[in-house]
Amino acid sequence: MGAVYHATDTHLGREVALKVLLPQYASDPERIARFQREARAASALNHPNIVTIYDAGVTETVPWIAMELLAGETLRKAPPSSETLLDVSVQLAEAISRAHEAGIVHRDLKPDNIMLTPSGLVKVLDFGIARVRVSGSDATATLSMTTEGAVVGTPGYMSPEQVAARPIDHRSDQFAFGTILYELATGINPFRRDTAAQTMAAILEATPDPPRARNSSIDPGFSSVIERCLAKDPGERYATTSELLADLRAVRAGTLKAPARRIHVPAKLAIAAALLLIAAATAAFLFLKPGAIEEQPPVLAVRTFRNISTDPAQEYFSAGITEEIQGQISKIASIRLLSRSAVERYKDGDLRRLAAETGAKLVVEGTVRSDKDRVRVTVQLVDTSTEQTVWSQQYDGKVEDIFRVQSDVAVQIAGAMQAQLTPEERKRIDDRPTRSVAAYDLFLRARRINRYASNETAKAVSLFKQAIDIDPQFAEAMAEIAERLTYVPAAGNEVEALKWGERAVRAKPDSSVAHFAFGMALANTGMTSKARLELTRSLELEPNNNRAMSVLGSILHQLGNYEESLHWQRRALERSPNGAAYFVHVSAPLSSLEDKTALERWYQVAHSRYPKSYRVALMGVTLEGIFGDTQKALTTTRQLLAANPNNIELLALTADLAMLNHAADAEELCRKTNGDMLDPQFINAMIFTESPRTRYAYFSQKNGTALVRNAF
Repeated sequence: MGAVYHATDTHLGREVALKVLLPQYASDPERIARFQREARAASALNHPNIVTIYDAGVTETVPWIAMELLAGETLRKAPPSSETLLDVSVQLAEAISRAHEAGIVHRDLKPDNIMLTPSGLVKVLDFGIARVRVSGSDATATLSMTTEGAVVGTPGYMSPEQVAARPIDHRSDQFAFGTILYELATGINPFRRDTAAQTMAAILEATPDPPRARNSSIDPGFSSVIERCLAKDPGERYATTSELLADLRAVRAGTLKAPARRIHVPAKLAIAAALLLIAAATAAFLFLKPGAIEEQPPVLAVRTFRNISTDPAQEYFSAGITEEIQGQISKIASIRLLSRSAVERYKDGDLRRLAAETGAKLVVEGTVRSDKDRVRVTVQLVDTSTEQTVWSQQYDGKVEDIFRVQSDVAVQIAGAMQAQLTPEERKRIDDRPTRSVAAYDLFLRARRINRYASNETAKAVSLFKQAIDIDPQFAEAMAEIAERLTYVPAAGNEVEALKWGERAVRAKPDSSVAHFAFGMALANTGMTSKARLELTRSLELEPNNNRAMSVLGSILHQLGNYEESLHWQRRALERSPNGAAYFVHVSAPLSSLEDKTALERWYQVAHSRYPKSYRVALMGVTLEGIFGDTQKALTTTRQLLAANPNNIELLALTADLAMLNHAADAEELCRKTNGDMLDPQFINAMIFTESPRTRYAYFSQKNGTALVRNAF
C-alpha cells in the first residue's frame, strides 16, 4: 500500500524514513483512512520501542508520513538469538503494553512489523489497521478501517476472535504476541498451514504443543507465558498486558515463582466449539474481497522417464533422473505434487485412468538417452484432459550437465504452471547434490536397490559409502544410508542410522532428505520429540514430501496431538490418493479422537476401494474394539494373523486385544511381540504402539522380570 524512502528533513537537517501512499491508492478513501490512522495511532504513543512519527501531511494529493529512520532488520529476516530472545520479548511486551494503556489495539502484530536494530532495540511498526478508542464526553467511539464482522489481520498471527470476526480487545494482540514468541523460540509457527483458510481453521481448533516440547532449552516459565497467551478463550489470557509484561520480567530475572496459569479446556469441548466456528470464519475470510483466497493449484504427476539408450542397463540412470526432478519440483510449495508411489503403477497410455484415480491435471513425461559422456533428456508437460502437450524441452549435453538440466526442468515446469517460486526455493533447486559425476552415478545405482529389502541393504550401503569416499560432503548419500539402516532390524543399525542421519544434516543443513532420514532414525529409537522437529524442518524445505507428512502424522499421534496428526495424514493422502496405507493412517487419529461417525464413513470408503487389504480390515477391527465388542475384534485379528503370521503389526494388535480381554495367551503373545521388537540390540519404537509396551511392562513387573529395559 505504501512505499518507504530514505529522505532528509531539510528544516531540521535530520535523516528520516518517508512513507508515501502509492499513486494507485491515492484516490481510495479506505486506503487513505488507513494511512492516516497509522500516523495518528503511532504518533499518540511516545515509547522507545515504538517507531517515532515526526510529521504527516499531504503534498500534491499524495499522503505521507515522516518517521524515524531505523537501521536493522525485521524479526522475520533476522530473528533474535536464544540468548537475546527474552530481552527482545520484554521490549516487545513493553511496546504493546504502552499501546494498550493508550487504548490502541494493533491487530496486525507479526515478525514483519517488528524491527530489531543493531544495538538490540525493538521497534514496533505499522499501526495501519489498529483500533483506536477515542473517549468522548458521553460515549466511547471506535475508529476502525474495517466494517464490523469483517476479518482483519494476517492469517498466521490472528487470534481466534479475529478469525471468527467477533469483537476484539487488547487480548487479541496477546495471542499474536504469543504466536510470535512461539515462532521465535521454536522456529515454527504453530498454526501455519498450506492455505489461509486452513491456517485460520488451525487457529480455531489446534492446540500447539508447549514450546518446551519443541525446544527443551526454553525456560519453563517462558514456555508457560507463551501458552497462556495462546489460550483460545480471551478470558484465559492476561487481564492486562502489563501483567503479561510483569511475568516476562520475572522470567528474565529468574523470579517467576509459579508457571503462568492456563485453564485447560477438554479436547472434545474445544473441538466441538471450534467446528462451529470454522465455517463462519472461513466464510468471513472468503467475503473480505474477491480473490482473497486463491484457487488450489492443479495436481501434478511425474511419470518415470523412459530409457531409450541402446544399453538397457542404463535404466537406473533414467529412473534416477526422474526421482531427482520429482524431488526438485517437490520443493515448490505452490505446486501440488503426487508422490512417486501414487504414479508409478500407471503405464504408458494410462493418462485418463491416472487422472481419474488421482486427480492429476498435468503430467510430466520424458525420455533419457545416455551414451558414454553424453546425455539427451526430452521432457514434456501434458494436460491429462486433452492429452495435449503444454510445454516441452530437449536438453543435450555432457553427463555433468545433468544437474543443471534437473534444476531447469523444475523451474520451467513451475513457470508453465504459473506457480510462484520464491528466491529460497529457487536457491534450493539450483543446489547440486554433489560436484562429482562419478559419486552421483554410484548414488543413482544404489538408490535403485529396494530400500525395504533387508537382504539388499548391505549392497546399497556399500555403494553409497563409495560415493561418499569420492565426495565426503555428499549429504544425500549419507541420508540414504541412515534411512536404509532404519528399516533393517539388525544389531547396531539404529545407532549407525542416527550417526549417519546427524552427519547428513551437518553436511547440508538445508537438505530435506537429510532432515527426513535423521527424523526417521530418531523416531525409530523413540526420540519422538526430536524426530518431530527434524520432520517439520524437512517439510519446510520440501513441502510435497508425503512420506515426511505421514511419518510426522504418526509421531504426532504418539505424542497425543491427534488434531495435528489428522491434518498431516490427510495431507499425505492428498498426495497418495490411491494408497490403502494412507487411508489407514488417517483412521488412527480419527480413532483417538473417538469420532465414530467419521471413522465409520472412512472405513466404508476405504473398504469399498480396497476390499482385500488387511490394513483396511484393521480399521474395522478398530471400530469393533473401540466402539463395540473387543472380543469380536480379537477374533478378527486372530483370523487376520493366521493368514499373515509374520506380520508384526497384526501380532502387536492381537497381543493388545488379548490383554484387554484377559485371554489366556495374552502374556505369550506379548512376549512374542516384544521378542521381535524390543530386542536389547534393536528397538523399533516408531511402530510399536504404546499400549502393548505398557501392558508388557505390567507383565514384566508382575513376574519379577526385566525384559523391557530399553523400551522406555
